[in-house]
Amino acid sequence: MTAPDVVVLDLGLPGVDGFEAARQIRRALGDGPLMIALTGYGDADSRRRAREAGFDLHVLKPVDPLDLLGLIAAHAGRRST
Repeated sequence: MTAPDVVVLDLGLPGVDGFEAARQIRRALGDGPLMIALTGYGDADSRRRAREAGFDLHVLKPVDPLDLLGLIAAHAGRRST
């Protein structure tokens, strides 16, 4: 199995929410993938919980796809140095 370089995940998922999904992904893959919470939840508690669950970035919807790609590229550049 090849691990992803980037995971973009909503927080408001049915069943297992994005916070728990992120914890499970981190347990399985470690710090390898860049994890981005793409969500409508912009309050301070959601940002804190996302960080604690293992997300690297917290992005509010709607987001311009080019802006999202720019964030991914900028973060990838920081990880490779």
